[in-house]
Amino acid sequence: MKRIFALCLVLALLAGCAPAPSAPSSGAPASSQTVQEPPAPTFAVGVLDTVQWSGYGTGSNGGDAYYELAVLAENAAGPDGLTRRVSMLLRTDYATLTQAPLCSVPGCGHSDAACPAYIEGNNVAVAAIGGNVYLMGSVYGTWFVQNAASSAAAAYIDVVDASGARRKRVMEFPQGWEVYSDSFTYTDGGALYGSYYDHSENVSGGVRVDLATGEYTVFETGGDSILGVSGSSFLMRHYEYPLDDGVYPGVAVGEAEQVRGQQMDEWLVQYDLAAGTRMRLGSPQMDWYGEYDGYGYLGGMYVRDGKLYQMFIQDDDGDASLKTLLERDIFNGTQRALASFRPSASVPWLDFGLHDILPACCGEQEPYLWAGAFSISGAGCVPAYLIDVRDGQLREVLLRAEEPYTGGETAALPLARTNGGLWLVPVAAMEDPWGGMRRSYALTAPETVFAGSGELQYIRMWTPPDAMG
Repeated sequence: MKRIFALCLVLALLAGCAPAPSAPSSGAPASSQTVQEPPAPTFAVGVLDTVQWSGYGTGSNGGDAYYELAVLAENAAGPDGLTRRVSMLLRTDYATLTQAPLCSVPGCGHSDAACPAYIEGNNVAVAAIGGNVYLMGSVYGTWFVQNAASSAAAAYIDVVDASGARRKRVMEFPQGWEVYSDSFTYTDGGALYGSYYDHSENVSGGVRVDLATGEYTVFETGGDSILGVSGSSFLMRHYEYPLDDGVYPGVAVGEAEQVRGQQMDEWLVQYDLAAGTRMRLGSPQMDWYGEYDGYGYLGGMYVRDGKLYQMFIQDDDGDASLKTLLERDIFNGTQRALASFRPSASVPWLDFGLHDILPACCGEQEPYLWAGAFSISGAGCVPAYLIDVRDGQLREVLLRAEEPYTGGETAALPLARTNGGLWLVPVAAMEDPWGGMRRSYALTAPETVFAGSGELQYIRMWTPPDAMG
């Protein structure tokens, strides 16, 4: 929750520091018309794909293994007043059904920084990319503002080779840059693509990091928000406000921004990084509630495979409002209503769970979006569902797992998908050495998750020696 809150703060800063938008055009351009574009990038771009970064309590899927950070200790405050977290980089091998530190150094005790899997620092995320595992130490929000003058405030990217033989520094971002892993969620296999905000220069934009050399290149985005990718292109949201930022006759000061927002003109843009061109694709109805650029989420929207998904409220009946999931083809403009849902007194969570359309953790290889459970109620397990984008069917997750903190039941939502098509699911609660909680895992077929029973292949989980706790 802290990470999401900090992310929202950063995006608010980015919106406030973006270049002033140009004047609205006199007429709506055709879907194939080129719009005003920033300077073309000066680098080659391959086919872009989404990167699954993880944080504490989540992992990143490499197809043959699942990578995550397990907290070993929350240390006392250092000289700068900040706490230091110590974690272990773990690899869950799908073939051997075992979990172990990502380290192959002979005789290593995994107890200090000489171990590739021994990770010190806060705000560290993990991603499996191209056979290697990358670590990103982020700085953002209040923590960054308070420590901008400290050398410890530089964000960085490290790489651990797949064998766990060594870890090395790929690059460090310039001092004064505020970056975080959630904004670097696209790759073409040889580079990472994301966004940054430079406090020292009060500017923001896009940035490409070469994973082999560590060199970075800044490119302009025109202030647009990234929703997803297609080929070598970003799919982005572009918006323009009226020129008049001032007084609206008869409108109270506190309502002026709302009126201005209603006059906002907005559309989707395809930004081809390889060609340096930006094409207008259409003007969907935008429901503005905030954004998570890296996850392709924008006010109840999600983009995958050239399709945009959004839940619309069809009527206004409070908690029982009818919601319809729409699928729009971004490139040809066609759309269809996949399904409609109306919460009832027995499932009031549906009013919240179906507002934000997010990818299921099993990845984009599976045709599901997540409409999950948010809490454990006194009445038992809150239902969790996956939406099948092929036919709009709402499929309940009936497989259960132990909830780490309450000991009750929770839906066993999939964490990852193996190259062979099995799902990694949580099973039981485990206690971390410092008193936190994590969960044990098993592999199973997708139908077992929906049926609630079936064969489970249990993972032999790693636990640290007593000396490490």
